[in-house]
Amino acid sequence: MSEVKKEKEKKVTKKATSKKVKEEVKEEKAEVKEEKKEKKATKAKKEEVVEEKKETKKPTKKVEKEEVKEEKKTTKKTTKKEEKVDLEKLTVAELKEMAKAKGVEGYTKLKKAELIDALK
Repeated sequence: MSEVKKEKEKKVTKKATSKKVKEEVKEEKAEVKEEKKEKKATKAKKEEVVEEKKETKKPTKKVEKEEVKEEKKTTKKTTKKEEKVDLEKLTVAELKEMAKAKGVEGYTKLKKAELIDALK
């Protein structure tokens, strides 16, 4: 009888261990699923952030371009008005400001006569 009892105990322990193993496997699978969901969620969030950044950058570039265009228009208008002004009557500092606005290279080293020539 002792052998029969031992065999029954072995079967019971095998069943118990197999149940434990199955439960552990299920838990691991559940954890893996949760990790996958979390990864997908973080990916989605990252993609949303990237898209938001792209969207926010696009309008600012357009706004900046518009501002640059407006600045160019105003500088063109002011330079036309300034051309009407007698350049000889202006100071060197004023001539340098005009040269800077027009984009004359090396204007800081130029003398008054050279500035006047560059601005004409």
